[in-house]
Amino acid sequence: MYEAYTIFLNGTKRKLIAYRPYQVKELVRFSVANRYLKIRESGNTGLTYSARDYVFAVIRFLNYCMDQLGLEDLENDLPNITFQMAQDYITDYCRKPKTNNGEYRGKQARLNEVKLITRYLINIKSINPNLAECWLKEKNDDNGKTKYQIKPILTSSVPSKEVNRDCEDWFAQLFLDYAYKEDIRVWFIALIQYYTGLRPSEVLNLRHPNSIYGPSIIYSVDLSGNIMDVGIDLSKEAWERPLRDDGVINGRVKKPRNAIISYKSHEIIIDAYLLILGLTRDKERQDYGPLIINNYKNKKTGKYMAYTYDSYRIAFHKIVENYVFPKLREQGGKYEAYVNRFAGKDYGPHMFRHGFSCRFVEEGSEDWATLMALRGDKSPESAVTYVVKGGAFKHITQRLANLTGEEMLGDKKNGRKNGDIGTLPFNL
Repeated sequence: MYEAYTIFLNGTKRKLIAYRPYQVKELVRFSVANRYLKIRESGNTGLTYSARDYVFAVIRFLNYCMDQLGLEDLENDLPNITFQMAQDYITDYCRKPKTNNGEYRGKQARLNEVKLITRYLINIKSINPNLAECWLKEKNDDNGKTKYQIKPILTSSVPSKEVNRDCEDWFAQLFLDYAYKEDIRVWFIALIQYYTGLRPSEVLNLRHPNSIYGPSIIYSVDLSGNIMDVGIDLSKEAWERPLRDDGVINGRVKKPRNAIISYKSHEIIIDAYLLILGLTRDKERQDYGPLIINNYKNKKTGKYMAYTYDSYRIAFHKIVENYVFPKLREQGGKYEAYVNRFAGKDYGPHMFRHGFSCRFVEEGSEDWATLMALRGDKSPESAVTYVVKGGAFKHITQRLANLTGEEMLGDKKNGRKNGDIGTLPFNL
């Protein structure tokens, strides 16, 4: 057991108590902020993380410094903490498997830990001469949001692993069948992804009609009862319209926009939307109104909180590993070969976005500009990468085999600008 001493608690002789490995068991009276933690400073009222997460991250970091780096008396050694110690801790935290099956912490969890430790380094810079040369500083962005910067920047990478996003239609349909039986929330998220091309984190930002921010899914019905003009409001960043009050970001909006939905998917999307609304109509949510919620109530509020990306990814892998892959192996042939392609590679629910993109092209729909608009891409290269280099629909890529990369993305010699791929035919 390690004890972090009084320097953090307003000069008193109380202790912060934590157990190895890096898991906080008990924290005694941490609500009084001092000049180093700075939890209650007026300038920190808009933080997108909770005081609890911040203090626990600091304890994990200090435990690491004591355990791995030989620091023994934190009250005297605090000024000796270096940037390299912080980087070593972040590397250890990010590369230590989160689960027994060797799965690493998700990207969002890694970035959050970097943010919290960076915040702490900034807070102790006034007493730590080692950090002066790291160019610690704060600034406001164009929206007035405080950004915390430290140079060199703490990095949070994990060992690189090839990613497989190959999402055949029969894989997606089989997954949806099993997800419908196992967890209706996972079914709904995957279905929205597969028929709209949205990122999983964006689906997790969808709001209930009773949300204080207003509903996310907006549609109209004509006189004949036909569904018209389906759209999804993703016009704000997640931190601007948080769906949880504990500081946890359940998902992010990579490109704020009013997402458009292909008319081919209108009925499917609204039917699923009305179903999930009906199944959860008796669930009392927080006023933020997350559409997709946990199965359990928050103990303090008695209300259901927003479902997170980490929970979705874990549930996705369980369904794939326990049901979908075994069923495909049992069928043999091309289905078994498909499963074998995932061996030793990383994969996740993002593959449904890839499946949407490839199906869109396979059906000969519209053009690249329309696909980019539906997917919410910032650049045309993103759509090309998903469709052409993704590995699915091999017959499409084979028809493109005679086109060079320059021809696909635009060749200056023939008068087109780089990135202008509108002339690449979909009906191949």
